Amino acid sequence: MYAPRISEELRQKVMSMLYVGISLDNVMQHHMEEVQRHGGPHNRDDFLTRNDVRNMERLIRNSSHELHGNDECSVKMWVQRHQKHVFFFQDNCGSEPFILGIQTDWQLQQMLHYGHNVAWVITSCDVGQDIHKWMVSLVERIRTKDPRFRPNAFLVDDPSFETSIIREAFQCRVLVCLWHIRRAWLKCLLKKCCNFDVQREMFKHLGRILYCTRNTPNTLDAVEEFMQIFVDQCAFMDYFRNQWLPKIELWVNSIRTLPVASQEPYSAIEAYHLRLKSKVFNKLHASFWLRVDWLIHTLTTEFHSLYWLDQYIVETGYFENLRDGSFSTNSWYEAMHIPDVDVLLDEENLQLAKVISQTDRTVAYTIWNPGSEFSLCDCPWSRMGNLEMNSHDLQTMCFKFLKDLPLDHIRAQPNTLITMSCDVNQEEADHEQKEGESKKYTKYVIEKLKTLESNDGKNKLTTHCQGL
Repeated sequence: MYAPRISEELRQKVMSMLYVGISLDNVMQHHMEEVQRHGGPHNRDDFLTRNDVRNMERLIRNSSHELHGNDECSVKMWVQRHQKHVFFFQDNCGSEPFILGIQTDWQLQQMLHYGHNVAWVITSCDVGQDIHKWMVSLVERIRTKDPRFRPNAFLVDDPSFETSIIREAFQCRVLVCLWHIRRAWLKCLLKKCCNFDVQREMFKHLGRILYCTRNTPNTLDAVEEFMQIFVDQCAFMDYFRNQWLPKIELWVNSIRTLPVASQEPYSAIEAYHLRLKSKVFNKLHASFWLRVDWLIHTLTTEFHSLYWLDQYIVETGYFENLRDGSFSTNSWYEAMHIPDVDVLLDEENLQLAKVISQTDRTVAYTIWNPGSEFSLCDCPWSRMGNLEMNSHDLQTMCFKFLKDLPLDHIRAQPNTLITMSCDVNQEEADHEQKEGESKKYTKYVIEKLKTLESNDGKNKLTTHCQGL
């Protein structure tokens, strides 16, 4: 059957290729190879012409994010023109915040198949009270395509979110995501505290506030102790007091009641975050940063196309030479490729470990508080506030190392093991034990601590073990 125009699927494919910089000649050559591979032309799409591609090139070249001089009017015009990609829109009116939910057809396919690259929600409100508005619409859109779709888990990084809304909408468990709070604390420490030894001790104490206060009746007691110990760190304390103290109990309560996500999704989140920042906060576009229409345009064209290309390369093997290596890896997957022999653990001092650099084998990086989510590495990547791959590898290595470690060694350094085991919610560890050795390691440490407790009766570990 003849069709006057190419399909929307092919149009999006060619547009994505053009957005990432693939030339007209290469687009046409690739298309002809694909047609031949499928046994010759059968429909209008197979007869894609150079003129078709030129028209799309011209469309990209002449397109602009600024559909109207007024940003608000420009956004409304974009919404009207792209109804099929908008699953929720609420204009900023009175007490109602601006909310725009965007999901392209390709994103929907990725969500159904892989559970990622889901959607974008742009809002003027940073509280979770309006989450039900767009979430219900997103679920309806998904269930229209696949009524059986159920995500494995939903991560939240705001303790004020009504998790019951998420459970009702997606019918899945909800995990607390600590990537944002961890990154914010670490980057502020690196900026406002000049002494590395003090940085790592403060970071370790911050982790204890979040995790180990499940045994403390009053969260503020633990906070007060932290602020007294590091009272001379005025710059960070001012930041902590203003930004985090008002909601620290919310965070602690969420950790008490919800399982905590593991390091693997944190690494994926961080990788996405860094790519988005590199694209959106490019100084060449600084004059547009205050316009929402520019953000929408950038996300749905260039940024969307980068992810489309990476997935297309994975699925077809084409354009390998154009692949951005950062899209296929993150700190977690890089850590999985560090050989065990390059991780150096000392049973006499469990408070630190060393990892041989994978790019310069004459360099060894030191990790303090190894095995903990609030560990700190002296590698350049970690010193920028990022998750360090060396620490990820240590979680697995610690389990292997401690399997045959005598109880006497654990008895000699109980505080270290408490720190290492405190940062994994036991409910989540039991639920996901099969998913990784880091979870097995945590359970193993807990059992060793309980053995010590039973052997020593009034041993000082008793109080800590009650909450594990």
